[in-house]
Parts: sequence; C-alpha cells; structure tokens
Amino acid sequence: PVAALGASTRRAEALPAACRCSGAEVGRNEDDPDDPKNWRVPLPGRKPGAQILAEMEADQPQVPNLPRGRDQAAEKHSLQARFQFCGGNAMPKGAMGYVEPCGELPKVIESMRGRMEERQARDENGMNAEQREIFEELMLAVKRKQERLREIDEEDAADNKPGKAKTARNKEALELRNDIDRNLADIDRLLELAG
Repeated sequence: PVAALGASTRRAEALPAACRCSGAEVGRNEDDPDDPKNWRVPLPGRKPGAQILAEMEADQPQVPNLPRGRDQAAEKHSLQARFQFCGGNAMPKGAMGYVEPCGELPKVIESMRGRMEERQARDENGMNAEQREIFEELMLAVKRKQERLREIDEEDAADNKPGKAKTARNKEALELRNDIDRNLADIDRLLELAG
C-alpha cells in the first residue's frame, strides 16, 4: 500500500498545475450548491399561522362586477300565466283541443283484429287467405314451367342434331319436370291441410 501511495502522488505531480487542486481550494468540507447531488428539497410541513394570515390579507377575494342575469322567477311566472288556459302557441293546435273544421269525416282504418279475422276466414275450398296465396303462387310457378317445357319441346323438334345445346335443353327440361312434380306435391299437401 505504501508503494501504491507513492505511485499516485507521482501521477498527481505529473499532471499540469491547472488540473491539480488541493482540498482547500474546492472546499471539501463545504457542499457545492451548484452540484445536483447536494440539492435538498425541504420536508413538507405546516406553515405558521402568522404567515397564513398575512397571505390571506394580501390576497383578499374581490366580488366580480358581472352583468345582471335573468330573473328566472319572473320568467317562470309569466310563462305560467301565458299558458294557463290553453292560450299559448307552444303546443300544436290539435294538442290544445282545437280541430280545424273539414268537410268530410276521416276514414276509419280497420283494426288489426278485423284484418286477422278476415285472413283466417275460410273459403269454399276450406283455405284461409295465407293458404290461398300459397296455392296461387304454386299454380303460377307450374304454369310458367309448363310453358317453358313447351318451348323446349318446340326447339327439340326443330333441331334433331345431337350436341351441347340439345344436352343443355334436355337437362333444363328434366329440372323443370322435377320442379313441376315438386310443386304439384306441395299443392296436394296444401289441399290436404285445408280440407
């Protein structure tokens, strides 16, 4: 350790004079106020009462000079008086009991119950309105498909050559026949349910 001490003093002597400083110059016993390591925040505590009173006297709150606002009580009273006996225009005319005279009476709309009873009423076939609509739709579909089948048969009669077009027509005709059979089965089932 003595040898190490000697080496460090030799190194210090090798430094230029501007870099070497002694402990007295820096003030090692004193804290440097510019060094952030030495900055200290005072602990929170209570202010003395005299200081609080002095601050309150210095900052006396002032009453602001504001423009005068609405007198809501007077406004409310005037509105109540104006609309007390249906004399106001705030509501639509019909809400106040006023009805404009007109030449004819308004048309009466059927009640929902009346419409439901009408739809549930059965005709001579035993079908209600919903079943009649389904029956008519199925009959129209069968009629359209039969007309298309006739057109395909006419095209086949005109063109007897085998080919892709004839195969496509035969395929379409087969699908139409199957659809017609399915629709006729649905019609039979509907008539069973109605009868």
